[in-house]
Amino acid sequence: LSNCEGLEVFPPKKFSSLPKMVKLPGYTHLMAQAFKLKPFLKTPTTFGLLSNSLSKEELFDLYAKNFSQHKSIRRDFKKLAIGWHPKHTQEAAIKLKNFESPVLVMWGGEDVKLFPVTLGKRITSIFPNAQFVEIPNSLTYIQEDQPKAMVQEIAKFLA
Repeated sequence: LSNCEGLEVFPPKKFSSLPKMVKLPGYTHLMAQAFKLKPFLKTPTTFGLLSNSLSKEELFDLYAKNFSQHKSIRRDFKKLAIGWHPKHTQEAAIKLKNFESPVLVMWGGEDVKLFPVTLGKRITSIFPNAQFVEIPNSLTYIQEDQPKAMVQEIAKFLA
C-alpha cells in the first residue's frame, strides 16, 4: 500500500465536498474545463498536493486528459465519488485485522495535507504482519516522485 484513504479519511478533508458537488448538474463538466487549464493542475485544489515532481503537462497527460476529454469517464467518476464515505474504509479496517500475509506500507513523507504519515502508521497497525517504510521527498504519488525508491522497497519486501 502507499498513501491512500483509510480509517476515517475517505475522502481526505481537502476533497470532502466532492461527493455532494458532483451531484450538481454540469459540475464534472466544469471540472473537466478547469483541468484543461494546465497551470491550475498544480494548485492544492486539483493535483498540486499529489506530486512534487510532475509538471503541469505531465499531470494533464497522466491524470487529467482522459477525464477532460471523455464524458463516460466523468460519469464513472461521479458514480464513484457519490459513494465515498469513511464507513467503507472503517469496515475494511475491521476485516483486514485478520489478514495475516505480509504487508508493505510505503508512505510519502512530505504528504501532510492529504494522507499524513500518521495515517500510514495507523493503517500499518491494522495488519498483524505489516512493515512501514517512509519514502522521503515524496507526496501522495510516490510512484511519480520516488519511483526508484518505491521499486527498491518492493524488491526488498518480496525477497
